[in-house]
Amino acid sequence: MKKAVAFTAAAIAAGVWLFFGLAEYTSRGGEGAPLYSVFRYDPYGAAGLMDYLKEKGVKTEAVIGPQLPDSTNATLIQVAEYRQNFNGSGARLSVKEVTQWVARGNTFIVFSRGGSPVGRKFGIFTRHTRFSKWVNGVEDDQRAGKPPNRAIGNGKLGDWTGADTDLSPEKKLFLHEPTVLKTQEDGRAKATVSTKDGPVAFETKHGMGRIIVVGDPSPVLNGWIAKGGNLEFAMGFLDDGPVYFDEWSHGVGYGGSIMGLIIIYGLAPAIFQIAFALALFLFSGRGEDIPDLPEEKETLSGVDQVRALGRLYSKSMKPDEARKRVMQELMLRAHEVLGFPPGEIREAALRAPEAKRIRAEKILAAADEISRGGTGINNKRLAGALADSSELSREKRNG
Repeated sequence: MKKAVAFTAAAIAAGVWLFFGLAEYTSRGGEGAPLYSVFRYDPYGAAGLMDYLKEKGVKTEAVIGPQLPDSTNATLIQVAEYRQNFNGSGARLSVKEVTQWVARGNTFIVFSRGGSPVGRKFGIFTRHTRFSKWVNGVEDDQRAGKPPNRAIGNGKLGDWTGADTDLSPEKKLFLHEPTVLKTQEDGRAKATVSTKDGPVAFETKHGMGRIIVVGDPSPVLNGWIAKGGNLEFAMGFLDDGPVYFDEWSHGVGYGGSIMGLIIIYGLAPAIFQIAFALALFLFSGRGEDIPDLPEEKETLSGVDQVRALGRLYSKSMKPDEARKRVMQELMLRAHEVLGFPPGEIREAALRAPEAKRIRAEKILAAADEISRGGTGINNKRLAGALADSSELSREKRNG
């Protein structure tokens, strides 16, 4: 007994420590959040930029639905996976709606190795992607939360205004497996960042707004935003109005994943706490021998049973069929009492003790009368017969 109490106390103490440790981890780590989400706080999320903007007093908000806010001088930032934007299959925001929103005087910035369906509409394309399998492997490692020094991929340095610009290291962009971009030769889009391999960012105007495509999410990710000129680069594109982050394209929001809603509203620690408490409750009850109490069943009395049975048969069957079925019921009840097959009931009744014989004969007489159809289905007579069979059954159990 003492050992059980000590073990339970130790389990509770360990559980409390584990809960509070993991509660902070799950609420701030965010490894369950989508890759590049603002609800993810490991090196591969964008939560740091959102928190930084809030500390600076900038109005920030996550877009978790298909409709963009009705605003001007605002910035919409989309940090997307390669496979999501390369073929457009995962771009949940409408290209038409985004372009109309930009034309009203807003800025749309995309950070993705797969380019952007919106960017392609304005002549900004991926020139080459190292092999889609390789890029997907890079992002699979990041999605799994591998430390940057163990995840695959190579770093690159980017210059803001072209490959020939000699920037100091603290001003260069620190990139990770960026995609080289290209544009149509109409001069509408201009390169803003280049590596030794070629341009990796372009900017173009549309209406009163701007569209900017960066071939790498790294400059705004938690693990890279503080390196070199990444933060200054990201802040330089923002307009004076609010900043929105596209979480809808990550599947977060109404119509998105349940996990996304759990992350948004910070429910992960509460769910873990409930699960832990339930597991502890189930565990603490193990080993106790609790006797099974007999199950109490609510049953109708014999008279009520036969009356209900009689009404049912009389309404659902023809008279002859109903009489046959009721007679079979009575024969089965006599069989249950005397313990002989239905074909031997009459002989068994003759050999039974006098009290049982008398009652059994009443049951058999009622069955014969019903079988002949003399009085039809008489509920009162059937009730008496059933009551006799019940009394016989009680006598048998007590004897």
